[in-house]
Amino acid sequence: MKTKLFLGISLVFLGIFLYSTRLLQVSEDFFYFLIISIVFFGIYFFRGGKEKSSNIGFLIPASICFMLALSTMGISILSNFSMFRVGDLEDIIIPFAIGTAFFLIYLFHTSHYNSKWPLYPMAGLYFATLMSSIEVFPVENFIPIILIIAGLFLIIISLTNKRSNKQQSSQEKEEVIDLRQNNTN
Repeated sequence: MKTKLFLGISLVFLGIFLYSTRLLQVSEDFFYFLIISIVFFGIYFFRGGKEKSSNIGFLIPASICFMLALSTMGISILSNFSMFRVGDLEDIIIPFAIGTAFFLIYLFHTSHYNSKWPLYPMAGLYFATLMSSIEVFPVENFIPIILIIAGLFLIIISLTNKRSNKQQSSQEKEEVIDLRQNNTN
């Protein structure tokens, strides 16, 4: 019974993916990367998942292929509704996707062993994404938005600090009042 349910759900999702690829004109690369990632994820989980540290050899290509599948789908969708050149978007999305794949590796596997090595390539790839996005999108256009967000952040921090200071001072006054009342009795 469970196998029929699993097979039915799989067929429904496959049908939705096929329909969405025709509707949104998603490239064939999406399916290639998705199938490869499903195979590697399956091997990773059937061999024991995070219980064995040697299974990370299956998780790395699974995560990278999964994120590349999502990025190729995103690039093909954005190319249909794009304001920017697709080549510029690929320079930003691909390193971001691979960096996110290393973050998934950290979450699923290495964080259980207190190992932080996937965070280093993730940080490098996110830095490359930031540098490419600065090259593609002129920073001058975003400076007012960045200043507004920074100002709101500082306002929120100052308000939370004032509230915590008021709570601390009121607690100290209550303690003083309580001590005086105990001494007069």
